Amino acid sequence: MVPKGEEAEVERLEREFAIQSQITEAARRLAADPSVSKKLKKQRKASYLNALKKLQDIENSINEYRVKSGKKPTQRASLIIEGESVLLSLSLSLLSPTPRPHSSLPPSIPPPAHPSPSEWPLAVL
Repeated sequence: MVPKGEEAEVERLEREFAIQSQITEAARRLAADPSVSKKLKKQRKASYLNALKKLQDIENSINEYRVKSGKKPTQRASLIIEGESVLLSLSLSLLSPTPRPHSSLPPSIPPPAHPSPSEWPLAVL
C-alpha cells in the first residue's frame, strides 16, 4: 500500500513524464530537420539529449516509488533512449560527409548483390 502523499507524487510524476515525452518527441523531430545549419543542428541535438535525460530522470523517480511499493520498475524512457540511439547513429552515419556506396541503406543491410553471368537468364525473369 502506498501512502496518499506518495501516491499523489507518483501521479504528478506520471503527468510530468507524459508531458516530457511529448517535449522529447518534438525535440527529436527538430533535431532531425535536415534543412537547418550545422550550428543549429548541434543546438537542437543538445536540446534533444537534455530532454531525453530529463525523461530518464523522471522515470527513475517514478521507479523509486514503484520499487518501494513492491511493483516492478518500468523501462519506458530506457526503451526510447535505446531506440533513439540506434536512430541517431543511423542518421549521423547517413549524414556523414564521406561518400559510401549505397549510403541510403542502413549499415546492417548489405547492398544488393548483382547476378553472376550464370544467373543472368534467371535474373531477367
